[in-house]
Amino acid sequence: MRLGGYTATVTGAELATDVFGDQILAVHVVVENRATRTQPYNLFDWRVQDASGRVLDPTVSTRDDDLGSGDLVSGGRVTGTVAFKVGPGTYYVLYKPKAFDAARGVWQVVV
Repeated sequence: MRLGGYTATVTGAELATDVFGDQILAVHVVVENRATRTQPYNLFDWRVQDASGRVLDPTVSTRDDDLGSGDLVSGGRVTGTVAFKVGPGTYYVLYKPKAFDAARGVWQVVV
């Protein structure tokens, strides 16, 4: 999905258990900067919508591959996992990197 100078991809999703024993949806993502300038990336650019229409923010996880946040230079790429405290089901993963831009990416995942 190409949005606002980024290319974002959901490469997979799985149910996992965090270090506190809570079940999480671990969404594996890739973000690339296609712009000619440095741009920020952030795990809070990602959200998930459940079957009832609730849109949930990610939780900070203690996974080694947590996406986190930072800056990407032109052509830079980051991979990581975005975690949500939800159980099994069908979800829509939402990516919206620009707060004042209506464009967003949407992927369906079933876990």
